[in-house]
Amino acid sequence: LYWSSQITKGDAYSEQLADSSRKRDTLTATLEALGREIEADPNNILRLQNSQLETQIASQEDELHGVVAQLVRPREMVDLLQQVLKQSRGVELIELENLAVEQVFGDGNADADGATISLYRHQVRMVFSAEYFDTLGYLQNLESLGARLIFRRLDYKVDEYPRARVELIVETLGMDKEWLGV
Repeated sequence: LYWSSQITKGDAYSEQLADSSRKRDTLTATLEALGREIEADPNNILRLQNSQLETQIASQEDELHGVVAQLVRPREMVDLLQQVLKQSRGVELIELENLAVEQVFGDGNADADGATISLYRHQVRMVFSAEYFDTLGYLQNLESLGARLIFRRLDYKVDEYPRARVELIVETLGMDKEWLGV
């Protein structure tokens, strides 16, 4: 009987040992899983999204630079207007002035890479005297330059028939804030 009770106790201890071993294995697996979670960077998803957004921004900046490159540079705009004016018949220049530069977007401050992403509107106000068809010819000559100039405003007022006083505001876009022309 003594041995029988000892065997029963031994079986109970073996069962407890096996149970403890299973619990230990479960806890070890849980500990390893938690260790992997701690080692994994929780910001990986955010870093990936940030990288994708930076790629999109770079692509849009390249596109913007391509569009701006097709426009007349601010420093060339006045000379271009005067050159087309010289080629136009019957158009007499009364006034030509650079208007204040306006920021379209951006803050002019450098980003982390040292690049500034700003776009500025450069406008020229031009007043000239011409007859209707001479005015039309001048405008057609300007338009023949393609999408290089942006017409902002045209005010045509007949002063003394057939001559009119024409006020024209033309603009271009640039990455530089300052006027580089006259």
